Amino acid sequence: MSLRVSSRASVAVLLVALGLVTARGMSIGLAQATPAATSGTAGPTFPMQVVSGIGDGPALFMGAADESPAVGYLSAGVVFELVEPPTTSRVLVRIRGGMRVRAYLDASRIAARIERRGRIRGTPAYVGGGDFVRVLGFDPDGRARVSAHVVIGSRAFDYTGTYPAVGLGADVPDETPDTTPPGTFAVVHAIAPVRVYDREGGTLLETLPAGEIPCRLMAPEGNGYTVLLGTGPYLAGYIAERPIGAPSPTATFTRPSMDPVPARLRSQENFPLVHLATGTRISFEAQVLAILDQPGLARVIARHEDTGEADVFVAVDSSVAVRGMVPIDALGAAVE
Repeated sequence: MSLRVSSRASVAVLLVALGLVTARGMSIGLAQATPAATSGTAGPTFPMQVVSGIGDGPALFMGAADESPAVGYLSAGVVFELVEPPTTSRVLVRIRGGMRVRAYLDASRIAARIERRGRIRGTPAYVGGGDFVRVLGFDPDGRARVSAHVVIGSRAFDYTGTYPAVGLGADVPDETPDTTPPGTFAVVHAIAPVRVYDREGGTLLETLPAGEIPCRLMAPEGNGYTVLLGTGPYLAGYIAERPIGAPSPTATFTRPSMDPVPARLRSQENFPLVHLATGTRISFEAQVLAILDQPGLARVIARHEDTGEADVFVAVDSSVAVRGMVPIDALGAAVE
């Protein structure tokens, strides 16, 4: 496990770095409310709800500085609040659920769901309701800088452009004319590579390998067809091959794990597993990092009898897990 608490002395120094202090010098500990701020009349309002993107390794850190240590993991697809606009490699976030957390998130893990369909400006990428995009930042004109990962068969493309910030959110929207991409479901049965252009006789965008290529057929155009290639996000373009109508793709279903132990805690079998009660605070000495709003579980990394604290790795479910300190008398019964 790469999260570690080196010593109580060094932790005290790191707490100052964490401090959960804004650039304006305001403390924003868990017990303190933070007024909403805005980035201007044309931009999004903060706090802003978004979701966590895919990534490897720790995602949560004690402070905004690059040298601040990791304190937790965040699974993909977890809804959280951006407390402030992302301007550096780490941004202050607030996570709610079974465990409330305030920490600094690796900004590369900020993502959002599309709530209004449309084209990502400056790219051939098209997005529909519920599609994921990475959020790279916000511009004063009310647009967000985003990156879309388009998967078409065995090929994948990343496109970076801008999108209206009001069209981003954390929830999967209902299917409406404002969210559903145009066109009908179809498949291209290609026996040779497929060249995708921005329009008939226009610029070549990409070349796709032969095979079955899912798409949405929008309209015939000249000697070919305008299409949205993929299953979302899409590559919008023109192809010469004729798409054949097909039923809508079947959504995949992943059966949730029935293991009562959160995924992040299962791999730490060398450490005792105990119960933690609702209301338990996880902290680094005086700085509260998280509070349990539901009963949780903890791996006990070490006990410090001299201070009455235990170094623990805590989770309520598989969405988020954090490393910190709790009072020894907060440790509950061992999990059999």
